[in-house]
Amino acid sequence: MLDFSSNEFSGNISRGFGGCSKLQILCASHNNLSGSLLEDIYNATKLEELALPLNSLNGAISERIVKLANLTILDFYFNHLSGVIPINFGKLSKLKFMNFDFNNLE
Repeated sequence: MLDFSSNEFSGNISRGFGGCSKLQILCASHNNLSGSLLEDIYNATKLEELALPLNSLNGAISERIVKLANLTILDFYFNHLSGVIPINFGKLSKLKFMNFDFNNLE
């Protein structure tokens, strides 16, 4: 588990989380993270919770999100994400909670 919540971090999400082969929970809420979600994050296939609400992330959610088949919680509340929610999103069969409120998704 990595929880970086409420630390006033700013800038892009660093590369390398995809190499965390045993990482199950990544929380970095209430910071000022910006930029797009790096493709690298979709390689952290053990992730069960990805919570990045209350940041300034932008760009689209990649169709590669289905590689995170163990996700039960996905929270991108209050960012600047845009584009469409990937059509294959329904393949995340373990997902119990998702929050995309206050973004620019279609």
